[in-house]
Amino acid sequence: MSCPFSWPEIEQKSGVTKEESELINSAQIFDKVGEKGIRKMSEKFYDLVYNDNERLSTGVYLRDAFSSTTKAMAIAHQQEFFIQKLGGPNLYSQRTGSRHTGLIKRHVPYPVTREAADRWLFHMRTALSGLSEWDPISVETVMKFCMFQAEVIMAGRELMNPSVYIGYSGMVVETSSE
Repeated sequence: MSCPFSWPEIEQKSGVTKEESELINSAQIFDKVGEKGIRKMSEKFYDLVYNDNERLSTGVYLRDAFSSTTKAMAIAHQQEFFIQKLGGPNLYSQRTGSRHTGLIKRHVPYPVTREAADRWLFHMRTALSGLSEWDPISVETVMKFCMFQAEVIMAGRELMNPSVYIGYSGMVVETSSE
């Protein structure tokens, strides 16, 4: 199946090549930072997000994107995702029943604008940079993946049917078109 959007455009907008974004799959980051380091990253990240008092131009806070779940659940979901993505146990797939993360579908209901993505990336870099378990190469590898995926999510949202998405529970949710 071919990609419905342009990889060169995603690369240009993110400043990251597709190959650089895929280094996350072979970097053995889980072996370097461990499950504890990944869990600490997600806890720190969501502390930053939930304590962020800067309104986006849409009038909402970044934390409002997570209003359909609790902070604890958001942390747990991200921990499972990154533990698996960085080479650890398949916790995310075990919970969702899917081997693919479906990042685009999972983000359809959320207002992933350029501003929101940049704020999310700012908090992720801040969270990663302050953890002793994380070496600079691992931080940059994860950030390049996140930067690239932010662009993929924004481009992919335009192609998705907004009346069907996959929520945090992994269940397909249909919304009214009215």
